[in-house]
Amino acid sequence: MKRSLAILLCCTIPFLLFGCIGGEHVEEIPNNDLSVKHWSKLDQERKSDIIIEILEEERIYMSTENYQDNKSSIISLFDKALEKTPYQENNLKKSMKEFYNDRKITEDVN
Repeated sequence: MKRSLAILLCCTIPFLLFGCIGGEHVEEIPNNDLSVKHWSKLDQERKSDIIIEILEEERIYMSTENYQDNKSSIISLFDKALEKTPYQENNLKKSMKEFYNDRKITEDVN
């Protein structure tokens, strides 16, 4: 019993370590370099900051009070759209702008 447990641990530890080492740290990636796949890994504050950037870049005026009142709904809207798109490798901000304007996300052609 102890021997099989030791073998199991010896076989499992490298996979656990590989998983920890291979993971992307999204907090270190600049907003302009994020992909759609990173959205789900971001905390609520960073999601909110990115949405505010999008609104400013697109010159969309929303009062601070209005944004604060609707922040969770806006984040939820982007959560659903970005989760469902098959284009997970797309640039995040570009896809968010596209979705905001057209309610759809198309594949990036690079």
